Amino acid sequence: MAKTGQKSFKPRLAEEVIRPSGITPLLGRTTPPIKLWTFSFRFWNQIEYFGVGGENKSWFISLLNRLTDMSKLQLEVLKDDGLKDGIRFHEINWDQKNIPLQRDQFDWIPKEYLNNPDDFPFCQFHVSKALGRIVGFFDESQVFNIILLDPRHNIQPCRSFSYAVNSTHIGTCQYSRLVHTVEKFKCASPTCSKAELLASINNKLDEDRNVIIMNINDDAKQRLRTLVDKGILSHSGEALEYALSKAIEEYEALED
Repeated sequence: MAKTGQKSFKPRLAEEVIRPSGITPLLGRTTPPIKLWTFSFRFWNQIEYFGVGGENKSWFISLLNRLTDMSKLQLEVLKDDGLKDGIRFHEINWDQKNIPLQRDQFDWIPKEYLNNPDDFPFCQFHVSKALGRIVGFFDESQVFNIILLDPRHNIQPCRSFSYAVNSTHIGTCQYSRLVHTVEKFKCASPTCSKAELLASINNKLDEDRNVIIMNINDDAKQRLRTLVDKGILSHSGEALEYALSKAIEEYEALED
């Protein structure tokens, strides 16, 4: 019993102890955390035969649904051959007939992963039997890094489709199209009148890449263009900067 005037000591459970619903864990006994599937797109890329620009909206919904379902699974499923077969999870067979690329061609993957196939084998699992595969690898934190999306089953050509490798389209957004266009028309000739301009645009794109793409109505677009044409704004981005400054001023006034 604690002495009068002294605070009683209340033991604290270690942070790693998991409290299952309705169950109080015993002191000194810890339960290892359950490891669920987690995903990263930090190394995702589009290359020939592995573009997603030609896929419709329903394909992307199916992709997200698959990742949602997988995120609910424990990594322990990889120890169950039946469950692995159910999601078509297996290492990439680099000797597969007509396979369109080899591991060393994934040159955007950091070398500490790329050059270590024993610890970081590249694997696949399916979106669905008809909708293709997701290709990636588990890193040192057991996060599955998605490196390719394969809507046309090209990573492992199969006999049922005559080992065919099907063309795909590289998907782009407005910003990536702009970057691609500038790169496409860059001129290396010192006598080219546009070389300096294109170089300055490209350098500007490479600085911070602070890009916001938004939709505005036709009236707002016309008013914005008029302000720029009349020199009231030097560029359209100033309108956002001005609106942001005014919003901050109004917020600070309310705080006072």
